[in-house]
Amino acid sequence: MSDITFVTALVDIKRSELDSAVFNRPFQRYLDTLSVLLRHLGDKKLVIYIEKENEELIRSIKTDNLIIRHVDCGQLRQSEYHEKLQKIRTNDEWRNQVGWLAESTQANLEFYNTLIFNKIHWLADVAEENPFNTKYFVWLDAGIANAQCHPGYFSKPWLEERLSPHLEKFLFLCFPYEGHGEIHGFKREGLHKYSNVDYVSRVARATFFGGKATECKFLSDKFREIAHKSLDEGYMGTEESLYTILTYLYPEIINVQMIQGNGLVFDFFERLQNNSFNSAISGKEFTGKGTFIHLGARVQQHPKAFEVFEEFFKQNTDLDLVVELGSGGGGLSMFISDQCKQHDIKFLTYEKHPDKGITHNPEFQNRNIDFRQQDIFDEKTKTEVKQAVSESGKTLVLCDGGNKIKEFNTYVDYLKLGDIIMAHDYAPSQELFETKYKDKIWNWAEIVDDDIEVSVKKYKLKDYYKPFEDIAWVCKSKSYQQRTDLYIVTFNSPAQFKFTVDKIQEASPELLANSDKYVINNTVDDSLDTEYKELFQLYGFTEFKKDNIGICGARQFIAEHFDTTKNEYMMFFEDDMGMNSAELFDQKCSNGFSKFHPTLYNDVVGIMDKENYDYLKWSFTEFFGDNTIQWSWYNVPQNVREKIWPHKTKLPKHGLDKNPPLCNFNNIKSYNGLPYADGEIYYCNWPQIVSKNGNKKMFLETKWAHPYEQTWMSYIYQKTIEGHIKPALLLMSPITHDRFDHYDGSMRREH
Repeated sequence: MSDITFVTALVDIKRSELDSAVFNRPFQRYLDTLSVLLRHLGDKKLVIYIEKENEELIRSIKTDNLIIRHVDCGQLRQSEYHEKLQKIRTNDEWRNQVGWLAESTQANLEFYNTLIFNKIHWLADVAEENPFNTKYFVWLDAGIANAQCHPGYFSKPWLEERLSPHLEKFLFLCFPYEGHGEIHGFKREGLHKYSNVDYVSRVARATFFGGKATECKFLSDKFREIAHKSLDEGYMGTEESLYTILTYLYPEIINVQMIQGNGLVFDFFERLQNNSFNSAISGKEFTGKGTFIHLGARVQQHPKAFEVFEEFFKQNTDLDLVVELGSGGGGLSMFISDQCKQHDIKFLTYEKHPDKGITHNPEFQNRNIDFRQQDIFDEKTKTEVKQAVSESGKTLVLCDGGNKIKEFNTYVDYLKLGDIIMAHDYAPSQELFETKYKDKIWNWAEIVDDDIEVSVKKYKLKDYYKPFEDIAWVCKSKSYQQRTDLYIVTFNSPAQFKFTVDKIQEASPELLANSDKYVINNTVDDSLDTEYKELFQLYGFTEFKKDNIGICGARQFIAEHFDTTKNEYMMFFEDDMGMNSAELFDQKCSNGFSKFHPTLYNDVVGIMDKENYDYLKWSFTEFFGDNTIQWSWYNVPQNVREKIWPHKTKLPKHGLDKNPPLCNFNNIKSYNGLPYADGEIYYCNWPQIVSKNGNKKMFLETKWAHPYEQTWMSYIYQKTIEGHIKPALLLMSPITHDRFDHYDGSMRREH
């Protein structure tokens, strides 16, 4: 029994009057093509929108299951979009944005876009009325047999049976598109904005699409919203531009079937003919549909997915947290939730646009799943996940939303050593997708190895559980070795030490999580020992108890200790140096630089890995001054001063010079949004990241019995201009000096 109503339309919009030989087509050609299509449709249920004068022709060909609705250009002129469309198509800026556009149908025909913008609304109108009492409603262009596919597909006895399963979600056929500038006249910047993705890589075909009545109505309404908003902002392509946006915004209700890059829909019908698709999952083999039902909720996974996930959880009982980015239909979420409960694992899942499998499914509701209806790229969500990951033990993050590439490369930053990250719709490459995956394992490749190459290298991600590749998931472990030693110098104040550690934890928990932690305890008040030791144990610091060797003495000890450790980098804090937290995100220092960067630890390590600097200073603006001035000028020997600054050889008799030499910078760069500069950077006692080799050059090749900050500043600067030491400086100020527990200045060894 037929369960599909087809809908089409044909109106003479005077395409035959176009001057361009490329776009000119006689209307009779469309009538002839439609006549052929009608013969192949046979007794299939059809609603057609046509001009009254062509009704007789239609009825002479198709007599059964036919409803005709009259429409003409006069009615199109009354369309809600018509005036807005005319305003844009006659605008020279829009017409001339690309060479072909000025000659196109949409630019030169008054009713072209008006007609095609109404397709989805006519489909929704028919679905709401449901004159044939069917379950599904499908739009097909009257000219579909002109060049898109052979009309013979529509006479096949298997057509509706094999097509119906694809209509459970609203079907759009899409072709890959990697161009730039615009798509169908719709500027890419606008497409990206409305699609809420970094890059639109596919285009939805308007030749053939459809689904159930509820989805028809919903997407018709959403099309209307986007159409008016985009037209009001000066963006216009064709209806396909807006359908493309819908596929990105509502993946939970849209079945995207990819066709070949030529955009011809015959590819889809050929797969139907070859029975590459099936109406149901057969056993445990992939049949091309990729959707099944679990506890009344949709699951868009390979049929073996549950089997592979179940075995994975059995082998990874040390997991403490699972975060799912993209709940989809809710079926996989329920399965993962059940696995997590069985193994005592916390589970979070995020979805911006939940479907009924989540919102109206008692099975989902009864599980009390920690479901959060939030945008996974919203700062609130990223902060939540980052906090949850930092507070938990071993974590698994599942990237299965609408933009797997961005999800993977965003959330990998928040993971700890040993954590796991996965992404669905994966193939190692596009080539392997075509040869190994397509029609065999999975029919979508939304993320490949090239898309995550930078993250894999940055964090030394390792393949973790290979069976996932057989169900189109990539699975990687954040397995790089700890690369940093963190040193804090403290003196006579457990409160100051706690302040420094708490500020680091608040601003950059990755620093604490991925560092071996040491404290140089210069305290001379033995009554504080117990309180100190409790804090050291609480925060996981190894103590070196010293008899007030001072800040520079501590630095020298640190340099010698760091030379013996396994880690590549070292970081140094005094106990009154507090890292700025996210609440200062929008604030600037006195020189106009940011005070907070959300992935500071990962990015300073990344800069050091990339540039091979000897050291990287963190703060442009410091407590005593800033890095616009070359402070080494005050501290180098006089003969050096005369050689380097012959125009400025004399120090002031008192205080600071009103016009000292400035810092010379060579290059200004950016890494993951974090700006930095290299050049003649001066050393000081403020926080910095130092490499193993840099440590040797700065502190070990030449030693002083009683080093001072000024001594090192002078020495390291001279080695810098000789080219022996390579320093850099962050163009931000993430540290705020706060000595709230004061001590007698006479106790300061540097005095």
